[in-house]
Amino acid sequence: MLKRKVVTAICVLSAFAGSAQNNRMIYATSSKGDGLPWFDIRRIDTEKGNNADFLLNYTSAQIQTQQRVDGSLQAPVLLAAAAMDRSGKKLFFIPMHQAELRWMDPGNQNASYASLKSPVLSQLNFKEEGHQITRMVVAADGNGYALSNDGHHLIQFTTGNRPSLTDLGSINDLVSRSSISIHTKCTSWGGDLIATTDGMLILFSMNGNVFQIDPSKRTAFYIGKVEGLPENFTINGAAVDALGNVVVGCSMKNQRLYKVDLRTLRVIPEVQATDLKINASDLASMNLAVNPFGKNTTFNWTGHENQATGKASVSVYPNPSFKNQFRVNFEGLSTGVHTIQLTDLSGRILFSKKIEVIAASQTEQIEVGATYTKGMYLIQVVNQNSRSVYNGKVMLY
Repeated sequence: MLKRKVVTAICVLSAFAGSAQNNRMIYATSSKGDGLPWFDIRRIDTEKGNNADFLLNYTSAQIQTQQRVDGSLQAPVLLAAAAMDRSGKKLFFIPMHQAELRWMDPGNQNASYASLKSPVLSQLNFKEEGHQITRMVVAADGNGYALSNDGHHLIQFTTGNRPSLTDLGSINDLVSRSSISIHTKCTSWGGDLIATTDGMLILFSMNGNVFQIDPSKRTAFYIGKVEGLPENFTINGAAVDALGNVVVGCSMKNQRLYKVDLRTLRVIPEVQATDLKINASDLASMNLAVNPFGKNTTFNWTGHENQATGKASVSVYPNPSFKNQFRVNFEGLSTGVHTIQLTDLSGRILFSKKIEVIAASQTEQIEVGATYTKGMYLIQVVNQNSRSVYNGKVMLY
């Protein structure tokens, strides 16, 4: 009995150690040169951070379909979309210009991968840049999601032994009056997806704009823009490290990987993900991020947000705000002093104003000034008893 318990404990500890090791691994599609072509898949240990093992390159790879193993070499293809499953044992990728879903076991020393031709992918015209698949992740529900550049094709795929693919359709901008749409080429194409523990997807576009996507509703809203990256750095890959930070990589000029705080969308000062310089056309890990933005956003098509508290309600409009000014309307609140606070996503108070509620219906004009950067802010109304009567979000443009 004692021997069985010892063996069981060893097995559990071994599984835990293996999982912890997988957590710190990030996988990159990359090139050996200064930019194109991105033919290779490499494994980066973010704890050691100074080396990247080659897992796959097209001079030695074999194709393994579900029917047969074909040892013949394939013509090299560009790789710009990859996703690791939740077990850390399957790395999925979709080659550019190829209507195939491919996957490999990153722990297998043999340079081989499985390949599945898909009619769902065949319907895309890969000669068009907008139809290219460059963003990909496995979400909290265990399914993989791949998004075309133009945002009109959200592809869901299962991650079992026989994957199946479904085109869920186009993503809809949740805030119709936003000046930044998920479909706009110059602001929102390229980049990569990460996934959060509450089932959301976060898109980091090539130009650093960040959107939250609800795959169940096919809706997206603009959150803000990453700050603090070098001037010539484009975000081509993004993945979550073991500490919950977002690691981003650039596909050109052999640049370092940087860590981004998801709460503030700022590069973490003086902290680089690794000392390694790499052309990363995509990044993938098995980790999920904690969502600081909230799953159930209350933004709607009218640009008006309302939160009822019993018979009373507080509303913020216009939302988004295009001149850094908005109104807060109080309906049926108890009279007395209330404090309106505006904070960044880390909870730091940036603006505070005390107002006296004296009427059953009252509206206050709020002007926060032109020094505020565009993006998402949190707004809270606290009554004179220090009780929060409203918590919401406001977009400043």
